[in-house]
Amino acid sequence: MDEPEFDDVLFTPPPIQEHLDSSNVMVEHVMVFGFHHSFGNRLEFAHPHWSADEKAPDDLAKSGIALPDAWAHLPFLALPDGAHLAEDDYCYFNVPALDGAGTLFGVSCMRQISASKLVGSAEITRSSVQKAVVVLSRVPMYGKIRERLAEVTKAYFEQMDFDNRDILIKAAEALGPVLSVPLYLNDPVLHIGLPLRTLVVKLRRQLLVLFKAMLLELRVVFYAVRPVADSCNSLLALLSLVPGLLNQGVVTSVAAPAAIQDHAQRLREFALPLPLAADDAIKPYLSVLQYDVLKTDATFVAATTNALF
Repeated sequence: MDEPEFDDVLFTPPPIQEHLDSSNVMVEHVMVFGFHHSFGNRLEFAHPHWSADEKAPDDLAKSGIALPDAWAHLPFLALPDGAHLAEDDYCYFNVPALDGAGTLFGVSCMRQISASKLVGSAEITRSSVQKAVVVLSRVPMYGKIRERLAEVTKAYFEQMDFDNRDILIKAAEALGPVLSVPLYLNDPVLHIGLPLRTLVVKLRRQLLVLFKAMLLELRVVFYAVRPVADSCNSLLALLSLVPGLLNQGVVTSVAAPAAIQDHAQRLREFALPLPLAADDAIKPYLSVLQYDVLKTDATFVAATTNALF
C-alpha cells in the first residue's frame, strides 16, 4: 500500500462547501475614524452598530461615536502614531470580540486629502484631512482584506464627500463572501504583502536572533517611524516562519467550522502552533496608550511606531 504524501496529510484545505454557512459572519464592522483638532482621534461611522438596541447617530457629536470600554484604544490603532507623515498608509491590529468569542482582526487603510477639495469643508480648520477606513473581521487575512480595502478607501476619498458612506456598506457586504471561502488555510493567501525577502536582507543573522526570542517566548517589538505598515508587515513576516501562527485566530474564532478545527488538530499533532498564538501575545500593532503591556505581559510579539516602547 502506497504511503500518503506528507503535504496531502497536513495541508489539504477543507472543501469549500463545508464553510459556506450563512451563519458565519466574517466581517463584523466597517468603520471610519478621523482626527478632530479639539478631540483628537474619533469614531465617525460604524456599520453595523455593536448594539442591536442602539444606532449610530446621523448627526455626529464632536467627540465622535462612543466606543465600548473593550475598544477604548481603537481610535489610536486605526490612526496610529506617524500615520500623518504619509499620504496613504495602512496597519493591522487585534481587538477582543465584544461577545467574548476570541479576537477580531483589524485592517486600517489611511489616506489624506486637501480640505479645499471636500464638499462641506467649512468646519475644517486644517489644510488637509486624514481619515481611516477600518474593517474588523473574524479571520486574520490581513493582506487579502487590505488589498480590497485600499481600493475602497481610495474610491471613498475620490467622492470628495465623507458623508456619503454607501460605498463602505456595499464593500463590507461584498467582502464577507470572499472571506467565507477557506483560503486562509493556504500559505500563499496568508503571505500576501509580507516582505519576507526584505526582512532577510535587512536583518540577516539578526533575524535568527528574533526567531529564537519568539520561540523562547520573550518580548519582541518591531519599531518603524514610517510607514506604519513596515512595522506590522515585519512582525507578520516573522510569525509566518512558524506553521500555524498566522491562521491560529481562525481556529479560536466562533465562526470556525468543523473543517477548520480538523486542520488545527493536524497541526497539534506536530506541536503546532506555538502557545504564543493562544495566549493573546501577538499584537500586530500596539499604541502608546497600551504601554502597560510592557509591565504586565511577560511574553509578546508586537509592532509600534512610538519610540517610548
